[in-house]
Amino acid sequence: MSRNEPRRWNILGNPDCRRVARFQAALNQRGQLSAQLIDYASVLGGDSSLTESLASGTLLRIESAAESFSTRRMLLAYGYDRAMAEGYQAASPQQIERHTSAASIEFKPRQLYLGFQRLLQEVDEVCAASGCLPVQAPTDIACMYDKWHCQQLLAAAGIAVPKLLGRIQSWDHLRELTGNDGRTMVKMAHGSGGVGCIALHWSHGRVRAFMSSQTLAMAAPELADLSVPIQVLSDERSLAYVIEQLVPEQIHLEHWLAKAKHQGNPFDLRVVVIAGRPRHAIARVGRSPFTNLNLGGQRLGLDQLDGSERVNLWSQVESMAAKVANCFPQTLSFGLDLLLTPTGQLNVLEVNAFGDLLLNVLSEGQDPYAAEIAATEAWIPSRSGDLSTTGIAVA
Repeated sequence: MSRNEPRRWNILGNPDCRRVARFQAALNQRGQLSAQLIDYASVLGGDSSLTESLASGTLLRIESAAESFSTRRMLLAYGYDRAMAEGYQAASPQQIERHTSAASIEFKPRQLYLGFQRLLQEVDEVCAASGCLPVQAPTDIACMYDKWHCQQLLAAAGIAVPKLLGRIQSWDHLRELTGNDGRTMVKMAHGSGGVGCIALHWSHGRVRAFMSSQTLAMAAPELADLSVPIQVLSDERSLAYVIEQLVPEQIHLEHWLAKAKHQGNPFDLRVVVIAGRPRHAIARVGRSPFTNLNLGGQRLGLDQLDGSERVNLWSQVESMAAKVANCFPQTLSFGLDLLLTPTGQLNVLEVNAFGDLLLNVLSEGQDPYAAEIAATEAWIPSRSGDLSTTGIAVA
């Protein structure tokens, strides 16, 4: 490879994925060849496309698999043996075959994660053997997809996160940790889009529990009303049933931190971090404890926030982004969900491995995909580890 020749890209993804299409378009706009697409279905089906495609000196981008229902089914099957080995009530291959609903309701999320984790380990091994450089370390993706372990990693690095109160083993265990007053948040290790998150407000032993209708549809479908994004339970017996259904999916409890408000409504931030720098950002303003856009949150530019909310905000975001990037030095880009408290402190709510799909948000004239491509060459020499073993020539 000559010094001025762009590196060839590979993408592990789904053929009809909008994320793949946008990354390919960004490559073409920079005059680069389209990436070679390695189809999840082919790899999970057992062919040799992964080992045949990843060559020394090339780059690998791993894209989200979640948008394809057929890929999710294959990942469930891929995780079956691991799920059974840890005592999880796994869906059998026959049950997976009968699972035909493509609705956005989580199905066996722990098993799905274990299948993805297995695949990521295999990708890591192939990259090490071939000399292809993944721009997201597969081990980092696996960590980011496990909220409990990711938050533990950040906390150990001195990064501000909501206080972790413990892994929940049962409803009785949760009650021991919550007490009769206060605000706590239940989170499912492998959920997305707010699924598996429950905001608990206890007052004198009585509870109000806020959760997405998808959470209820997964845990207690008879209570779910999918016509509304957020539902509230105040019946402790029903809530106990929901928690018991979620326990096998690995849930934990953390402090529910108050969020700063914009025009009276709580907001948080989604930030795309590229090569250690925050590049693209939006605020998400909600009317409930959840600000997710799929749960009714409103998207705003940071420049639309009230002036008092923006004082020193970007400098804090830059500092936080650099700290989190130091925890994942072998990953070029990721999404950060950040909570700003009413007193102005930032906390990391979540690190999102595939959090760069921010439409119509530009930084220095580039969307996130174009910015990632442009940053890659300068980022490679800073990547931790001995690059001489990767087959990548440092420009």
